[in-house]
Amino acid sequence: MKTSDANYGKKKAGRVHPIIQEGRRKSAAPLNFTLDINLEVIMNLSGSCLCGSVTYTCSSNPVFAGNCHCLDCKKTSGSGYAPTFFVPENAITITGQVKYYERMGNSGHLARRGFCPNCGSQMFGKPDAMPGMIAVRAGSLSDPSQYKPQVDIFTSRAPAWDVMDSALPKFPEMPPRELDV
Repeated sequence: MKTSDANYGKKKAGRVHPIIQEGRRKSAAPLNFTLDINLEVIMNLSGSCLCGSVTYTCSSNPVFAGNCHCLDCKKTSGSGYAPTFFVPENAITITGQVKYYERMGNSGHLARRGFCPNCGSQMFGKPDAMPGMIAVRAGSLSDPSQYKPQVDIFTSRAPAWDVMDSALPKFPEMPPRELDV
């Protein structure tokens, strides 16, 4: 299923975003987000790790973008949260070697986190909870101003010093399986 770029960022009233719907597995209950993503036409998202050994380019806008305050994201980012955006796996081209670490996520599904084996920068995530999608750490963007978060999740686990954007919707834990923000 191919979704035109003009449809990215448009609210799908009461429906699951078509990219996420396409990857839905019958054996698990993946997360399905329907968000009002007010992104300009970006289309030229690209970035790299600290040493430049791993690079990527995206051929579509993000389907979802948010700040995760869960313990795993705090530990892998070395900060109070991990700013992350999601694109369809078939819309990203990655060059260079990426090493993945697997761990059960708070969703109850396996999460794979991709790092540069040379400099250790965490770059990507492949959560089984969102099949067909790849998470990209916003700090790896060549132009970080392109990142536009729509939500804060696992806010109950955020440290007191982590000041959040009051305009973003907040979820103390994992958002509901069907989310319409």
